[in-house]
Amino acid sequence: MVSEHPNGPGGPPPSDRSWFVLVERDWREHGGTDHRWQLTAPKEAPLGRDQALAMAEEAARTYLPGDSGQPSGRPGRRIFRLPDGGFLVELRDSGWRRHFRVSVGELVHTEEPEQPAARPEPAPARGRGLFGRR
Repeated sequence: MVSEHPNGPGGPPPSDRSWFVLVERDWREHGGTDHRWQLTAPKEAPLGRDQALAMAEEAARTYLPGDSGQPSGRPGRRIFRLPDGGFLVELRDSGWRRHFRVSVGELVHTEEPEQPAARPEPAPARGRGLFGRR
């Protein structure tokens, strides 16, 4: 199923209710050195873009990645506002560093995965009963 932007032709009246806060974090397996970016669950801002911007700044100030390498106390935090309006946050403690990015995005397209058609059960062979016996 494909959904177009709500402001598109034939869609509902223009709405400012499709804005989200997105947190991308560096992720690594416990004790590993391989880093990857991971998107956390997007948070909808039901009141629109301005609310999403305020929520993003709050997330930059308070979000802590939920991994097991987290320090026991409150880590140091540096927040950089980026030219696109997002934030890059560096968390640090002795021997521990993480970073993440907080962005605001407008949902413009959604497409659900296509489900494969169910395969019909094969008909039993004629002339045979249960377990292939007559």
